[in-house]
Amino acid sequence: MMNFLVRALIALWIVIYPGCDYFVRLWARGVVRRGPSGPEPRLCLTFDDGPNPEVTPRVLDTLKELRIRAVFFLVGAKARQHPELVRRMLAEGHEVGLHTLEHRHAYWMFRRQSRRAVEEGARWITAITGRPLRWFRPPWGACNLFQWLTVRRMGLRLVLWSANAQDWRAATGRAGILRRLRQRVKPGAVVVLHDGGGEAGAPLNTLQALPEFIRYYLEEGWRFVTLEELDGKRYQLQ
Repeated sequence: MMNFLVRALIALWIVIYPGCDYFVRLWARGVVRRGPSGPEPRLCLTFDDGPNPEVTPRVLDTLKELRIRAVFFLVGAKARQHPELVRRMLAEGHEVGLHTLEHRHAYWMFRRQSRRAVEEGARWITAITGRPLRWFRPPWGACNLFQWLTVRRMGLRLVLWSANAQDWRAATGRAGILRRLRQRVKPGAVVVLHDGGGEAGAPLNTLQALPEFIRYYLEEGWRFVTLEELDGKRYQLQ
């Protein structure tokens, strides 16, 4: 009897956590992983883990200087602490999405915690923006069954990525960020960088690499677009 219960609990854990996670990452319909290649090379630049009062303003300054619009996936608790940065994002034409309430990994949350991470995080951000949320990205790209069902019920689109710079690791460095992105960015790419969190020293690498990355693709004739533009009638997300 005990062995049966143990096996049943293990099977249930697999369904709720890694089973759902890999289903969402690889097969679930409606999940944004990348955009289509289209008639011109395009990419969507996204930032996770902010807002950060030291890093985010410098990221926004770079985007403003180069006339680039991006998407910021905000941690709800951080957004509540720095609402002025969220309002600046919107004022400068960027989009915002939810990155959960406190940036906890989905495998370490049960039903109530998983729902709260989405619902309360969304409430705090919409209270600042005055706009309904459309986009959700789970920390580390990991989603459990409770979280997935909550996201679906709330009508949010779950967004992953196709090009990850691993800029949260200090060891990646400025050159490593640029090298990884040039290897991974293809037409329709959804690029993930970070304007918060990460290891000590990592944000400086991102800030140094960002203008060089943007200028390279602008000079190559690429167009930077937001998720809203990717999701328009002309462009169907994959």
